[in-house]
Amino acid sequence: MIIITFCLLFFLFTKLFIGSKYKFPPALPGLHIAHIMRWFLHPHMGRLFSEIGRNHGPINYISFGPFRLVLLNGADIVKEAFKLPEFSGRTENMYKEFFDDRGFFFSDDTWQKRKFVFKNFRHFGLGGVAAEGNINEEISLLFKRFDSFQGQPFSVKYAFNIPTLNGVLHRFMGVKIPHNDPYLIDIVKRFCVVAEISNPIMRACVLAPSLTKWIPSFLSRREFARKVFKDGEDYFNAYLEDHFKTRVPQSPRDLADALMDEVEATNDTNSVFHFSRNPIRPIVFDML
Repeated sequence: MIIITFCLLFFLFTKLFIGSKYKFPPALPGLHIAHIMRWFLHPHMGRLFSEIGRNHGPINYISFGPFRLVLLNGADIVKEAFKLPEFSGRTENMYKEFFDDRGFFFSDDTWQKRKFVFKNFRHFGLGGVAAEGNINEEISLLFKRFDSFQGQPFSVKYAFNIPTLNGVLHRFMGVKIPHNDPYLIDIVKRFCVVAEISNPIMRACVLAPSLTKWIPSFLSRREFARKVFKDGEDYFNAYLEDHFKTRVPQSPRDLADALMDEVEATNDTNSVFHFSRNPIRPIVFDML
């Protein structure tokens, strides 16, 4: 009886005090707690969200007590939503904390950075047509790697991640990494773990980082995820530092140079580009 009474009071509080204060999009049908449990238990969150979009439309709302979430499915609807000031901040998650809430995707100060990145993307011609030659080259290298196995069976899991990463890296600072680099292969494998989040306990901690205060690290995988980010950051920073050795200030060759120029020209301590905020580190990493 105590549990039932608590649940009823919890439901009434949600409807009367939270539900009446805001105007939300159409709610998903059925029990929302059942949908939330599916998110924690489903083996592939991306496929689950895509399924929700196909079955219930591009915009949906879900809630359970103080937990409220708007689901956006599709590039067009996400693009329109991000024009609104309400979307200038980002949902709290474990990975966002690793960069002190700064960056490009996992950040609360993104609008200035988005404006800078998109402006320079146009300036340096980093669109799809300009990238075609680079993409074709990466595909050719991938096929050569497949051919090197000479008909023997091998796993193709993670094989496509490195060419994709190289495509971004080359557009960003004209650098490419060998497809068979063992250290990069190891980092990519571990990154897939923190991206797919198939472990339900880890997934809960990523979406609700406050849980990591109560759940041991070996279950939440918090330190594992932090080390993956740190190793990836150190790996790419080595390439970035080498790239900057040949840089000429105010004569940017690429997006990385333009970003460094922006940092060096910023004197306002409140700006997201001020050197004291170390803006290059999270922006570069988020883009990669």
